[in-house]
Amino acid sequence: MVFVNYRVFFLENEDSIGGKEVFHRQVWELPVNQPKPGRIAPGSYEASFNATLPPTYPSSSETKGGRVTYLVEAKLRRSWSLDMVELREIWYSATSLPSLVSLAQPIMTVGSCAGVWRDALPYSIIIPSETLFLGQLVPVTIRLGPLLANSPVAGQAIRLVDPRLRLKQYAHLATNSGNSTAVRKKVVVDLTLAHWPKVAVVEYQNTVLMQLPTLPELVPTTRTMVYSVRHSLNLMVGIALSGLAGVMKVKVKVNITGPRSPFKQTALQGQNKLETADEVK
Repeated sequence: MVFVNYRVFFLENEDSIGGKEVFHRQVWELPVNQPKPGRIAPGSYEASFNATLPPTYPSSSETKGGRVTYLVEAKLRRSWSLDMVELREIWYSATSLPSLVSLAQPIMTVGSCAGVWRDALPYSIIIPSETLFLGQLVPVTIRLGPLLANSPVAGQAIRLVDPRLRLKQYAHLATNSGNSTAVRKKVVVDLTLAHWPKVAVVEYQNTVLMQLPTLPELVPTTRTMVYSVRHSLNLMVGIALSGLAGVMKVKVKVNITGPRSPFKQTALQGQNKLETADEVK
């Protein structure tokens, strides 16, 4: 018999946890001409198949912490010898953004982070949305100052040193046996901010553009019991004041997703082809 077997599984990459976690499987039988049981007539056989993937399924990804893999397997079962097997890996990019056809107007939730550093310096980081997509050019607005009037350093000008904006990726793999890997960190984007003031200022505001890469350099945010990938946007800048100095570190949690789909649902489609020159058992 001939089968097309569609599987999705998590597989550890570098650590010796061992095994894989299959969380979806779907099988189709390929119709063939059988003159008698155990034999397939010579010829070429083709059949189309499709699988609609739930929107909660994670995108394909590969990190040092693990992998999410989508495979299509064609198998010819033979009782008298080893099975004939052909494997194809499919890269699947999911999206958590609403489809364009389902919205009269796109919905955006502005992502932001605000606070006060060392009880003296107000700051804020604003991005268009807390959900960003692969390949997006992201405007990031940064605001610093002025110093709080009731702080010991009030009234001073602020000297800003070596400002950097980074997008970090954290991958973690765990198995049903309870074993797990350490969190694998990766700096995906490291941006030195241009047009930063070289002299001390009372307050500062600027918008910079950050270009996000695509697969496989950057993989979408993934949350499952077995494998997780999360992301954060990080600002680091040295602050020099009379009586107060240090490095300000600000982290904004973000979600990375695939590009917005123009369709209402995502379908996996493919075609399997089997050619036989002679009868096989």
